[in-house]
Amino acid sequence: MQLIPSSEEQIWLIERLTEIIVVCGKERFLDGEILDFTVDFASRPWHGELDEIWRLTRQLLHFAGIDDLNLEIELVAPHLAPEANRHIWSTTGEGGENILLLNLGLLGNYRLLVQCLAWFTAVKFAERLDRNPDSGTETYALAELAATYLGFGVLRLDSEFNSSKGEVMNLPGMRSAALHQELNIGLPLSARAFLLAAQGVARDWNDEMFAAVKHRFATDQSTCFQEAWLELIPWREELKGRLKLNQPGTACRLKLFADINHQHLDDEPRIRIIEDVLESDGDEWRDPERVVQRVEVVRRGSDRLWLVFPGIALAALGYFMFDLAIPGCLFIVLISLQLGVMLSPKHYSSQCSDPACNAKLQADETICPGCGGNIVTAEIDART
Repeated sequence: MQLIPSSEEQIWLIERLTEIIVVCGKERFLDGEILDFTVDFASRPWHGELDEIWRLTRQLLHFAGIDDLNLEIELVAPHLAPEANRHIWSTTGEGGENILLLNLGLLGNYRLLVQCLAWFTAVKFAERLDRNPDSGTETYALAELAATYLGFGVLRLDSEFNSSKGEVMNLPGMRSAALHQELNIGLPLSARAFLLAAQGVARDWNDEMFAAVKHRFATDQSTCFQEAWLELIPWREELKGRLKLNQPGTACRLKLFADINHQHLDDEPRIRIIEDVLESDGDEWRDPERVVQRVEVVRRGSDRLWLVFPGIALAALGYFMFDLAIPGCLFIVLISLQLGVMLSPKHYSSQCSDPACNAKLQADETICPGCGGNIVTAEIDART
């Protein structure tokens, strides 16, 4: 895995990001909110209702300043989603309206839904930017840059929504497939980490702030973010100059997402589930032809792994007091670790067998709340 963009790629990213800052203003890049799922979304009540999805989408669009977007949302059964893009895609209606299509399985994964909607917002923002046709900046690449500018950089780097299959940016052409059909195309992980690190360096983050942001990510994302940070820190002032952040900017009122959360967006929700695919069953939606299995997942806990510490102490005592050989010390540590694993209790849970859904299932459920599939015979997935 490429941990950091090449020198040529770094120059390209900085130049394209500068173009956005010049057009849209430096204030948002330097002072605007950077949204984080745990802080801005996880504390909000979420039931997966249609009006909640509509309100969340409109709030993100409003936050990005493109709340005038003519939008309709349709929820589609997972088996009808394009194979190349199972989460989110869009098209244009006969009247010119933007139709956002969401995989119905996203209702069971709030975090992934937020990440997908943030990416969609960045794409629509990027489509409105004036671009130099000779720069080789396709909309999907511009959307990745716009996501960082708008404050979606943490959501993008933390995203389960893997928007890039490859690790090469293919400079300078960067030609992509039609974006209105494939919204899952974006820049590689290393580029996303580099853009967020550049924003942090430009904002004069200290080591504590850097560490706080870094700890939000999984291992791969965290490693790329750290490498980019270490690469850019020595060039902080030069980076600000290249991004034209030292020049006078235009005044603008920054929108706070926390305030938008409490606003009543009074437009009528234009969102529906395609009725010729799904049938209503009380308060649930089901796909009459879709069959999924209840996967009983058994995982060994880590409640007793603390036993490894007495093992380490015993091995150290044997080494220093009784001249125990190093292989013997390692054997004691491994035995204590194995004992901790064996004594830890098992944890049981159920989930949908569809990898695009993986919704958690209650014991008495017969319809998957994520994808609407009919739950049949169980299978065991013992992971110890």
